[in-house]
Amino acid sequence: MKISIVLPYSDARTQYHIWAHEEDKIDFRHEKDRASRCTISFAAEELESYLKRMGVDAYVSDIAGYDFNIFLLTAKDEQGDVFTYEVTDNSLTIDGTGRVGVLYGVYEFLEKQGVYWLNPWEESVPSDVTALVMPKAGRYQASFPHDRGYSFDGELKESEYIWKWMARKKLNTAPRRPWKPKLQQKLGITFVQGGHVFEEILHPEIVMPSGKTLWEEHEDWFGLPANGVKERRRAQYTGFCVSNPEVLEYVSDKLLQKMNTEWYDVDALAIWGYDTWGGICTCENCRKLGNGSDHTLHLNSYIRDYFDRAFADGRLDRHITISFSMYEGTSDMQPPENPVPKNLCGTRDNGSFCPINRCYAHAIDDETCDYNKRYNQWLVGWKDVSIRLNEYYNVSRFEDLPYLFTKTMPNDFRHYASEGVTGMVYMHLPMLHWDVKNLTQVLYAELCWNVNADVQQILTDYFEHRYGAHAETMREVYSLLEEAGKYCQSWRAWSGNNILTRLQCTWDGSKKDTPLHNEIHLGARAAEEGMKSVELYAKAAEILSSELAEEELSYVRTLSGVTDNDAAVNPAQQALRAKSGPVTERLHLDLNYVNYGKDCMELITLFVMYYDALRNDEDTDALFARIDALAQKMMGYYIPLRWGNPDIEIFCDDALTRCQLKRLYYQCRAYREKMKGEIKNAEK
Repeated sequence: MKISIVLPYSDARTQYHIWAHEEDKIDFRHEKDRASRCTISFAAEELESYLKRMGVDAYVSDIAGYDFNIFLLTAKDEQGDVFTYEVTDNSLTIDGTGRVGVLYGVYEFLEKQGVYWLNPWEESVPSDVTALVMPKAGRYQASFPHDRGYSFDGELKESEYIWKWMARKKLNTAPRRPWKPKLQQKLGITFVQGGHVFEEILHPEIVMPSGKTLWEEHEDWFGLPANGVKERRRAQYTGFCVSNPEVLEYVSDKLLQKMNTEWYDVDALAIWGYDTWGGICTCENCRKLGNGSDHTLHLNSYIRDYFDRAFADGRLDRHITISFSMYEGTSDMQPPENPVPKNLCGTRDNGSFCPINRCYAHAIDDETCDYNKRYNQWLVGWKDVSIRLNEYYNVSRFEDLPYLFTKTMPNDFRHYASEGVTGMVYMHLPMLHWDVKNLTQVLYAELCWNVNADVQQILTDYFEHRYGAHAETMREVYSLLEEAGKYCQSWRAWSGNNILTRLQCTWDGSKKDTPLHNEIHLGARAAEEGMKSVELYAKAAEILSSELAEEELSYVRTLSGVTDNDAAVNPAQQALRAKSGPVTERLHLDLNYVNYGKDCMELITLFVMYYDALRNDEDTDALFARIDALAQKMMGYYIPLRWGNPDIEIFCDDALTRCQLKRLYYQCRAYREKMKGEIKNAEK
């Protein structure tokens, strides 16, 4: 069977390859028709390429003519990503509400044929396909119709592979990246930029045109702390004075300047307060505004009006969506006390709801969980504004640990959608070595598009495509890992009450009279629960090692009698020869991460045990010997690169540094050396 892929453009047969890759020449904001032709031609190229790899005769044309015709059509709304399938005996029409809808319709169709995008670097394509699987006719649209994507930190986070994978999984939101912004636009990615923008804009040491610093010239702009005393060194520990019209005008103008220069391509602006977990301004006028959320709404209502006026008088050439914060770190997570300003009601502007210290052992709406209960009450309490949910599946304190969330994600996504959430993002997408976290990316993408997707089928497909004959065993390994890391919030979140924070901030390695922690889930069982997790990691590593040995043996047998007659002549060939079989590589990578997870869990648990032993005047020599041996081991190996932020550079940390316990290790050693010295002096 021959297939025509029919485009609505004359000369498509000879020109579609050129149109598909001319994004660098297109102004996507103003050249709508050309942008549409580019994306739809690229969709046709993708469809043709994959069908040919599947053994199907497929050709791009501007007229129907072969045994079966696939028509790619779009309406005039270039912003839409909804698509419709119409099926007849000899045709399939993919009709998008916009160019991106056509692209998504093509990728959905290819998935129906068995194409599987495991991650940005690995895919599987069936061969010798004899018949196409027709999709169900009808309209297809996302459960979260606005944002579906990721937050990135660090300017070096660039990847053509990741942008393509996002489009193939129908994800549409990321910050603008300076090296490939046109490719991002072609693939339907909208740019959200900003975040905690005021640390820079309102830095107290900024030199003003007068020669004075911002603090010297406008101390009144900075918030009045609850204690009534302003301090220059702590100027950003309290939200600025949002009742002061001068500072509102100043920050609005600075944001407008950014939108017209470095963020000219940006579609949406995230405007969040100081990320310093401080309070709000308590001056008389600010108190009249209400709580922290009222302060944030007042600020963003002003900026919304300022941008609208700038658009009306020609100082801004586009409508900018505003995403304000709903984040306890900026004191604006609880619902406001007063009505939402009218210019923020029922618009595309949204609040980014950020449950950074939520518990992953329980669903977000689990009333038995003291952490999640309050978050859910706050979420449900917000009315009259669009909400974008900002999850934390790879928050910076999780530090590449093999955490999994399959038991909570399906319920959470359905709950978010039922509460009217219109967008999903999460912090922060790993840019390399997804290892077992690959499953988080796959499940996240599928649920972003369809919260009612068949999760068990998603899991089955994932394990079969990633591990082949090892699928069922690796499913058991993942289950062990998820159980081992289920209390990740209690151990490593950003709250002041989790164990990592308590170890770092309340202990100098010496004997203390007070208990280390009172974390509500672990309580006095922290050491016990920690060692249970260590045992689970050890069991997972043992199973993984066995599977790896079996897979390595299988791979080695394929090399029997094989001779490489030619040396590698370029880096690409050299890198290819350095690898073993794909499943072998995946199992090796997984094992590395599981061992790292075990080491991190064991070390933090040993510190808890050591703290308690010191406090109880027990002999600590054997216990510290275990800490010492493990710390030395972790300083002897490295884990994948992390990207520096905000500097454009790369770091590669040893495991002890990466797990954030190196300083504490040396503090404990310092205290022990001090005690040894005191004993020696006493003996003299």
